Amino acid sequence: LGNAPVQGARATAAAGVAHSSVDYAAVRRELTLLMDNPSWDDGSLAPVFIRLAWHSSGTYDKASNTGGSNGAGMRYETEAADPENAGLMAARAFLEPVKRRFPGLSYSDLWILASYVGIEYTGGPAIAFTPGRTDHVDEAYWAAMKDNPTARNGLSPGGEMPAQYGRLPAAEKYT
Repeated sequence: LGNAPVQGARATAAAGVAHSSVDYAAVRRELTLLMDNPSWDDGSLAPVFIRLAWHSSGTYDKASNTGGSNGAGMRYETEAADPENAGLMAARAFLEPVKRRFPGLSYSDLWILASYVGIEYTGGPAIAFTPGRTDHVDEAYWAAMKDNPTARNGLSPGGEMPAQYGRLPAAEKYT
């Protein structure tokens, strides 16, 4: 999930500057208030926010230094329709009022910060947050990704590890 924003294609210029006007302590307070939700699954939104950040970050490609938590691609149909992102529309919907309240906050930063607050709320460590992720202005980046072939049965050519993990910098350490 990382603290450093990853640079991607077609990010909004304004989003990178606007984050300096956001009161991140206030955003954290708003996110903390969202965590307990009796109508959701096990009564907490923390797990789905953590999953949202994981899936957002999972598009990172270390070879091109693109994707990752930058871009907020699940706002667009190509990325949102990926079967691995099933159920994350609900997480994004729960976060939408926070985004409206803090318009200078990028979706990319919001999704990552929500996961940090979720980890902390469930007893995990406090995580220092570094803002600056930007949102892509359209679906062009993800539309190009749609043409990439999927590995057979989701495994790498050697068959020992899920193919998508080979793109991630921590692949060998954590798989």
